[in-house]
Amino acid sequence: MEDRPASRSTDPAPACENDSVNESTPESGHAPVMLGPVLTSLAVHPGQTAMDCTAGRGGHAEAIANRVGESGRLILCDLDPENLEYAAQRARKGSSCEILT
Repeated sequence: MEDRPASRSTDPAPACENDSVNESTPESGHAPVMLGPVLTSLAVHPGQTAMDCTAGRGGHAEAIANRVGESGRLILCDLDPENLEYAAQRARKGSSCEILT
């Protein structure tokens, strides 16, 4: 006969401090991770074309759009069409660069 673990608890897992949205979370519900190092690595300049292949909620896209400026172009990709549209709107809010989805 196989040993089976004692009955499992049905109590929910304890909450982690990161489980809740805090006051510093932007309206988008997502704060871009490692934004500074990503922008430094990409070294995007005005007039360039940049591509964000995981646009998500647009945190990086918004910052990149600001960097390429009105003479630049930003190409956005995401599997989720709703997130893609949200990211495009967010990127357009702060920049007049051409946004392609």
